[in-house]
Amino acid sequence: KAIEFYTAAIKIDPQNHVYYSNRSVSHAGLGKWDEAADDARECLKLDPTFIKGFYRLATAQMEMGKFDDAASTIRSGLRVDTDNPQLTRQLRMVRAKKGASEKAATSASGGGGPDSLPPGAAGAPHLAVSDPAIAKELADLQEQFTNARRDYQKVKMELTQRQHEKKRNELTVSELGTMPEGGDGGDGCNMYRSIGKMFLLTSRKGVLSHLAKEIEDDGKKEKELEGKAEFLEKRMRSQQLNIQELVRSH
Repeated sequence: KAIEFYTAAIKIDPQNHVYYSNRSVSHAGLGKWDEAADDARECLKLDPTFIKGFYRLATAQMEMGKFDDAASTIRSGLRVDTDNPQLTRQLRMVRAKKGASEKAATSASGGGGPDSLPPGAAGAPHLAVSDPAIAKELADLQEQFTNARRDYQKVKMELTQRQHEKKRNELTVSELGTMPEGGDGGDGCNMYRSIGKMFLLTSRKGVLSHLAKEIEDDGKKEKELEGKAEFLEKRMRSQQLNIQELVRSH
C-alpha cells in the first residue's frame, strides 16, 4: 500500500524527489532492488544533493552484488557531503562485503594467492595491476588527504600568527601601563600608532582603546581558527582510516 500511495503522490507532484526516495525504501522492504535503484536514481536526478538518495541507490546496488557501482555512488555522495557518517559507514560495509564475496569466490574456484595486501600498505601501485578501479579510489582518497593536510597546515600557520599578534598587543598594553599618565588623566600623553607603513599621532587613551579592540578581534579569530583546525584534524583521521581500510580489504 505504501508503494501505491507514493505512486499516486508522484502522479500529483512528479518533481518531488522525496516521493521517489520513500518509494525506493518501500521497494527495498520487499526486496525489489531493481525498482528501489530506479527510484533512487530518479530521486537524484531531481535533487543531486539529496544524501538519502545516494544511500538508497548504494544500498540497492550492494544488495544486487554490484559493489563497485555502490562504491561509486557513495563516493559521489561524499563529494556532496565529505564527512557524512552514514555514507562513510556504508562505504566500509560495501568494501567488507565485496572482500568477503571475492574471498568466497576464490575459495570456491580453488584459486590461490594472497587475499589482501599487507597491513599498513599505503600506496596504489600494489593495487593498480589487479584492480584499477580500487587504485583510482585509493588515489582519490590520498588526494583528499593531501588537500586536507595542506589546509590544516595553512590554518595552523595563520593561528600561530594570530596568537603572536595577540601576545604582542597584550605586551604593548602592559608596557603602556608602566608609563606615566599625562596631567589630564592620560589623553595629554600622545604617542604614535602604526597604521600599515605610516604612523599616526594618537592619544594614549586612543592607543589603548585600539589595542583592546585588536586583542578582542584576535581572540575571536583564534577561536575560529582552532575550530577549523579541529575539523580538519578529524577529516584527516577519517580519510586515513578510509585509506587503511581500503588497503586492508584488498
